[in-house]
Amino acid sequence: LYAALAFYFWRRHWSATGAADAEGVSRRGVEHAALLAPLALHTWLLAGSLFGSDGLYLGVGNAISLILWLTVLIYGSGSLFYRLDGLHALVTPAAAVAVMLPVVFPATRALANTETLAFKAHLLIAMLAYSLFTIASLHVMLMAIIERRLHAGALPPSLRSMPPLLTMETLLFRIIAAGFVLLTLTIASGVL
Repeated sequence: LYAALAFYFWRRHWSATGAADAEGVSRRGVEHAALLAPLALHTWLLAGSLFGSDGLYLGVGNAISLILWLTVLIYGSGSLFYRLDGLHALVTPAAAVAVMLPVVFPATRALANTETLAFKAHLLIAMLAYSLFTIASLHVMLMAIIERRLHAGALPPSLRSMPPLLTMETLLFRIIAAGFVLLTLTIASGVL
């Protein structure tokens, strides 16, 4: 589902054939709603892979999948407030790959001491921080692509309504600042 949405978003927002239409606001609402189905399925698959009867199974595959799940969740929520339609085409392919990683890199055993509140807080804060930095990385890619296309004079019509690059840069610094605060809290909670 993520891959199908990635293809749709790429054709809609990045290809030369994608064009802005008069029903932009209603189409954006449908696009945001379309993210709910793969996000819900990803939630179900991730919960089944993470939570076992004997504890939390947090291997490399589950961790990356969890980070991308949070990235889609945060980005999907944030895109209701900021017009960043071009990021759909960058977030969904990454999520499509990440949803399969627990199968490729399975967790072999449950982690010890995962029942403590301190560990749960540490894990949540760390995953949120990594998700914000993932969004920041994708945001930088979007800004670089838009800048290159602006200089080449080949900006697709659907991306012409994006905020100015200075506004996108301000948003980027806010994302990085929030990620830095959360990463600092991750270190503090890790010490505890």
